[in-house]
Amino acid sequence: NQERVVIYFGGEPAEEKIAMQLQRQQLRNKAQSRTSNALDKLRNRVDSGLGVRKIIFSKVRKYLRECFRLSTTDRDALIAFLKSREWIVVLYETDADLRIAKDCQVNVIVISRDSDMPIHTKVKTLWRPIGHATQGNFLVYKILWELPSII
Repeated sequence: NQERVVIYFGGEPAEEKIAMQLQRQQLRNKAQSRTSNALDKLRNRVDSGLGVRKIIFSKVRKYLRECFRLSTTDRDALIAFLKSREWIVVLYETDADLRIAKDCQVNVIVISRDSDMPIHTKVKTLWRPIGHATQGNFLVYKILWELPSII
């Protein structure tokens, strides 16, 4: 529901994370190449009238999933799309977890893979996605302890 959900995106990576960003871009490029090859193999089998094996579909799905790691350009395009559909979107200049923790209200559920989330005192309920996104599995943390706020 667009009226109750706020989607946060982190801004430019900190200097110490730039190497990781470059590594992710290389992984995206590799995944795109593998996807293209797997799709070519699938197309050739179909065009040749050969049976299509499950392993071919599995590889295509796997490689496609690996392609979906957002680059800065992709992130900006997604933000523009979501805003055009009237979603509430916040782009924070650094790590989004700082802004999420600052904005967090009582009885708000935060959904994040960020491992730093439990240290923010305003975050009381955290859902961490686990496994593949298609499975929809979450670990639910009820954060009961009180730590000094870092914000």
